[in-house]
Amino acid sequence: QEARLKAALQEKSVALQRALASETSTSLASEARPHLGQSSTADLSDSTFQVQIAFEQRQQPLESMIRAGAPTSLCLPSDSEVRRRTYMEDAKGNVIPCTVKVPEDPSAYPLIARFREPQVRIADPRLRGICLGDLLDFFQQEVGEMIRDDSDEMNLVCLPTKLARLCNRFNLRNRGLTSFEMTPNLYAVEALLIRPMTEPDRVSAAELWKPDGGLIEVFISHCWVEDFGEFCQSTYMYALHRAQKDMPCASMADVVRCARNLILYVCAFSNNQWNLPVELGEN
Repeated sequence: QEARLKAALQEKSVALQRALASETSTSLASEARPHLGQSSTADLSDSTFQVQIAFEQRQQPLESMIRAGAPTSLCLPSDSEVRRRTYMEDAKGNVIPCTVKVPEDPSAYPLIARFREPQVRIADPRLRGICLGDLLDFFQQEVGEMIRDDSDEMNLVCLPTKLARLCNRFNLRNRGLTSFEMTPNLYAVEALLIRPMTEPDRVSAAELWKPDGGLIEVFISHCWVEDFGEFCQSTYMYALHRAQKDMPCASMADVVRCARNLILYVCAFSNNQWNLPVELGEN
């Protein structure tokens, strides 16, 4: 079983490398990634507005352009918070994270910068948990593949193949515009997946997935630069072992069900990424 699992992992790794190499040599102009959630601009309130940025305006500070386009009744926060709360897309629909300079490519314009005040659906932080099952479903749908041996649920490998492709596209498009490269870790998940997913509502992923809240059972502290596949894989293994310990006579199906129902605190998903200074404090 271990040999088959290693062989499958190696095969997937080779396939991923070939796919990335192929993408590097082709144009990415028509490969804009569809968003997880689409924002509607038809019902803009005083706290929601958007600004169109022309190529000739690219040298102007984003914060000043946002302030210039804001309704007079809206009191905007500090410049750093204005940038954090602004969601930008280029003309092809590509996400531009707030940490990246505006592009120099004329074909990327006009840019659309949308500002909206963050929302609070669940004020009690104890209820900002995410269900492990939702995290694993998110991984399979948006991040990559989960390779398992049907005869042993414990033999599982999580490969962030989709996220690796997104990172590769991001790095190609933003070469020279940023001092870092995206790799398939939680920084990339937050910028390329969580932000687009929560942008229409400006809430945390936990509030989006569980609007009524989930009481946190396990608090996870970890390093964001860890491979996100390894993070999900090790978290799932922990949950399975925990469930087996709590239910020593249970079937594997019941163990899996119990593990997937475990409610976790994971900072990137539990905290509202649009409103961190308010939720976490400044010191």
